[in-house]
Amino acid sequence: MGQVQGMLERLPAEMSGVFLVVSIILALVNCFFGFRLLKFWVSLFGFFTGAGGGYFLGNYLAHNRIIAIIAAVICGIVLMGLAYKVYLAGVFILCGALAYFAMSEIMLPDIWWKFVICLVIGFVIGLIAVKFVRPAVIVSSGIHGGISSVGAMLTALGMKDQTMALVAGLALAFVGILFQFANTRRLERV
Repeated sequence: MGQVQGMLERLPAEMSGVFLVVSIILALVNCFFGFRLLKFWVSLFGFFTGAGGGYFLGNYLAHNRIIAIIAAVICGIVLMGLAYKVYLAGVFILCGALAYFAMSEIMLPDIWWKFVICLVIGFVIGLIAVKFVRPAVIVSSGIHGGISSVGAMLTALGMKDQTMALVAGLALAFVGILFQFANTRRLERV
């Protein structure tokens, strides 16, 4: 919830409402359909990572915005294709990142060792996810989606109760996890 609030404070007022609605929708989709959309999320993450790196590289080498944009699109498409083909690496990164962000939402206060603890937890969850893809992706996407969507909803309502956000987020996560397990029985590995 702290991350969403920080981003909303930096956005212009007219964009913050749109960003909030989009983040709620994406978090709910992730909560209830994270495993079914695994390759999509991994590919999307690969595209944006490649596009960011390509833009930086193109801008650094050519000092030309058009070339940087072309490099961003090419690198984004290449990394998206690689992420789709080698999705277990993407599963490691995706589940690790979801665990990291979910833990950073839960842990209070913001102190220096919180980053280290969340990073270690994310790394361990990423390793577990590679071994047990279906349950790990379902649990991590359910928890992250539940906590993030409730946090964003409470932010939209102007409420800042961390306990309510955690309890309601975990309750929604539980429902999302049960929904995903019930609807993905035939999909053992993507």
